[in-house]
Amino acid sequence: MADARRARLVKLIVDVQATDADLLDRVGQLLSRAFGPSDQRSTPRPVQDPPEPEKQGSWQQFLSFATLLDPGRLPEARRLTAAIEKRLAADCAVLEGLGPAWIDPGYLTAGKVIRSHATDDHDRIYVADGVFAQIVMRFADNQWTPRDGAGDGYRTESEGFFRSARDLYLEQLNGG
Repeated sequence: MADARRARLVKLIVDVQATDADLLDRVGQLLSRAFGPSDQRSTPRPVQDPPEPEKQGSWQQFLSFATLLDPGRLPEARRLTAAIEKRLAADCAVLEGLGPAWIDPGYLTAGKVIRSHATDDHDRIYVADGVFAQIVMRFADNQWTPRDGAGDGYRTESEGFFRSARDLYLEQLNGG
């Protein structure tokens, strides 16, 4: 039987969707306070055909962060982003619990992108503290491949933002 090994550090990735493109900058500032400086941001883009009606007309942006973290901290990242969502909802006086922003943390390794969720589904695993995780993309044959249900933004950014984030991550692991 093999001894358990400590997990390799990962690159924090956050998927932000907001009702207003200008709100993405505010969310980015709040995320930087919580997780340290962002080292990359995707170009904001309108969300196409979201599965949730309240996200119709929203904007999406991905951010990665300079400080690598232990993947076991994903539930903590999920709690912090939930608190940011609630703060923004209160600031914007949004009704019926629908926030002006939806913030989903995850992480990137050399071979996959993980996204956290607050709910279970057939392709998610339980992590801890009410947080579930899903592999949304894998890296093989020198390209990112989004999995079913990954969302349009992951397909759109697979060769831009995520390739660049992976390059930054590998450079960080190699001490660069």
